[in-house]
Amino acid sequence: MRIAICDDQEAIRNRLFQSIKSYFINNEITNPTITLFSDAISLLDSIKQKNFYDIIFLDIDMPQLSGMDCAKEIRRLSSDNIIVFVTNYSEYMPNAFTVEAFDFIVKDRLCQKLPEVLDRCLLKYQKLHSNILFVSKKRQINLIPREIIYVSSYLRSVTFHLVSGEEIELTYQIKECDAKLAPFDFCRCHHSILVNPSYVSEIQDKTLILKVPMQKKRIELPIGGKYYDSFIETFMFSKTRKGVL
Repeated sequence: MRIAICDDQEAIRNRLFQSIKSYFINNEITNPTITLFSDAISLLDSIKQKNFYDIIFLDIDMPQLSGMDCAKEIRRLSSDNIIVFVTNYSEYMPNAFTVEAFDFIVKDRLCQKLPEVLDRCLLKYQKLHSNILFVSKKRQINLIPREIIYVSSYLRSVTFHLVSGEEIELTYQIKECDAKLAPFDFCRCHHSILVNPSYVSEIQDKTLILKVPMQKKRIELPIGGKYYDSFIETFMFSKTRKGVL
């Protein structure tokens, strides 16, 4: 696990660093690699150089580039980082969730709230890295749900469309995929399509617009008439639970 701490105040950076290290030691968890940044531009440059951070503790009020603007750019590059804002100002909280922030800590409550936030971050991390085994008569594959953009079906086969651009076909029923992927918030938008809501950027009438950070192309998927209401309900619930709405 890799963790980034970005704050222009050295005292806060050091306090977070020591507190996170103590949490992992006290809970007998393998120590993560922790990288410190004194400004958002340095953090963003590091991410653009293909350095991935599973959890990012990010101050909001920083010179040159604010933590909020930095988070918007991070989200343009990836939807998988767990972002936790750390700030002096609680009035920033409503805006924090527009960039799918996982949590928000006010600095004067840092010591009290950090262990609880790390507990939740680890659960989220485990969920993001869970593998699901799909088995058919002739083949079996292990997939990480967050790497699946959507699943389409035709006759007795399904195709997994992955972030990498790879497409994997398997003799399988989409209703079985639905059952396996439902805990990861996948939504049925059509009788032959199951979509990962993390990649849905907008809904235009009865069409889903999907954007994938690693792919430049825009993906459009139909919403079937009989699935429209249930899809919207499931999709909105998923986004609300993640703090996006």
